[in-house]
Amino acid sequence: LGFISKIKLKLIPLPENILSMIIFFDDENNLNNFIDDVRSKSQIKEEIIALREIEFFDKNTLDILRGDYSSIPGNSKGAVWIEQEHEIEDEQKFLEEIEAVIEKNYGDIENLWFAFNNNERVKFKEFRHKIALKVNDIISSRGLIKVGTDTAVPDAKFREFYEYTKNLIEKNNIDYVVYGHIGNSHLHFNMLPKTNAELEQCRTLYG
Repeated sequence: LGFISKIKLKLIPLPENILSMIIFFDDENNLNNFIDDVRSKSQIKEEIIALREIEFFDKNTLDILRGDYSSIPGNSKGAVWIEQEHEIEDEQKFLEEIEAVIEKNYGDIENLWFAFNNNERVKFKEFRHKIALKVNDIISSRGLIKVGTDTAVPDAKFREFYEYTKNLIEKNNIDYVVYGHIGNSHLHFNMLPKTNAELEQCRTLYG
């Protein structure tokens, strides 16, 4: 705990151009390889790929959203939403570079979703926030509450943490969804119990 007695703020100009994409993968390992590639490129000053946003949606999340978004590919095991600030003259080069990384990691190049302006980006934000509403609807219909995590780990430990947590929940036959800020290895596991007994089980797993 602490007290802030003095703070300085610096205003920076709003970016003139932001390009958003949602990329689908039919293999979760390929998705994670893609994350590793774009994260490492974004940390190199000379690279044109310098993503400001990397969000993750697991298969269960996509399955819940599919009723409202029928264009989600049926074989998808996960998706990534990325955003890049760019100069307009660099847009084509960025698209070429990012599509090369997508193809390298076997992303669904035929079903990319693009947003080139703010109105289109708002639709992506709605897609991102719709899952929280859907989860609330599901858990309310069961007369229960969800048990959710809000955990970040070092990038080097992300895959180990993700697989361990996912396997633990699945081993206990608990419904769940996973989504969140995979760019900084910060995800939300939401366990969705079907009974009071499962709720207590979820609380035990959380602890």
